[in-house]
Amino acid sequence: MTRRPLLTVALYFTSGIILDVADGVSARYFDQCSKFGELLDVLLDRCGRIGMMMALCTFYPQHLFLLQLLVCLEVTGSFANLYRCALITHSVDVSAKTRSQDPWLVRIFFKEPITTLVIVGQDVCVAMLYLLHFSPGPMVSLGGTAHSLWMLLAQICSPFLIYRQVIVCFLLLLRSLGDLAELHHQQPKSDKKPK
Repeated sequence: MTRRPLLTVALYFTSGIILDVADGVSARYFDQCSKFGELLDVLLDRCGRIGMMMALCTFYPQHLFLLQLLVCLEVTGSFANLYRCALITHSVDVSAKTRSQDPWLVRIFFKEPITTLVIVGQDVCVAMLYLLHFSPGPMVSLGGTAHSLWMLLAQICSPFLIYRQVIVCFLLLLRSLGDLAELHHQQPKSDKKPK
């Protein structure tokens, strides 16, 4: 929605929050919690963020490779970690996303309120980059100099984006691939040869 960027950003935040709360409450109310539901919840969360990142790809073609890399890290890191958790825990609770062997940068990410702070910071950064494509936004005075509010918020929140996308997703991907390889080697070998 390039005609109403503020509405797009508002829908981006509110739809994600409302849908997340609604599906969680309804799943618990109807006692419909499952691995599939949790995986679907994660998938839907990623779809909104990836949609905004794809819009940024078209708005900032000079940074296309970097933005595509961030999207790939988002998808592969999240999927590999959820798949790893599903294989390792053998339980309905896939929310145990880390293990004691995971790097501390990953372990602290999954502790509240750090998780919420980082995800909101990342989403604010992406939303402000989206809005910057259309206008600098309101101007604020800092130290006698006027600055774009959208740019300031994007710069303030960019460490959250870097931490979440580059560090957490990359480390989760590496850790998950290592664990999956280990699980593969632990599987009993069949003595039967295929016909």
